[in-house]
Amino acid sequence: KAPQYRYDMEPMSPRQASLKWFTHLVKKYQRLAKEGQIYVFGVFNKKNEHIGTLDFTVIERENMNWASVGYAVHNTFQKKGYAKEFVTAGLRLGFSQLGFKRIEAAINPKNRPSVNLAKSVGMKKECVRKKFYYENGTWTDYVIYTAISKNKKKDFE
Repeated sequence: KAPQYRYDMEPMSPRQASLKWFTHLVKKYQRLAKEGQIYVFGVFNKKNEHIGTLDFTVIERENMNWASVGYAVHNTFQKKGYAKEFVTAGLRLGFSQLGFKRIEAAINPKNRPSVNLAKSVGMKKECVRKKFYYENGTWTDYVIYTAISKNKKKDFE
């Protein structure tokens, strides 16, 4: 069993993660994707094991084509290179298939693995948003990393 990392989501019991719960969750995300609000992708390795998720939340579509990216890797698959591979592919998909011009990741600066991942996939530090996210009972500063499309293909800066 892999250790729980400080920024991992709390584990779910099998009772909480029932088929009914999962079916409801999938339908909810399908509806939100059709509405162009959020896109959630399950990530699987070559053995068909679910290793994590990648999601895009639309911040502003009409004039900016701007989204936030989120990513999570189950702790048993961390530090194996999966995240860099699927986040890079996800950013390319976000630009080429979903039409975003700007994608950002909001990260707790103490979450060094996530900061390092954003840097390793080519995202650039843009700013710190003060008291941006309510976490563990307090408003927390978050660092913003961005990728900006150079064109409608796969390139970004």
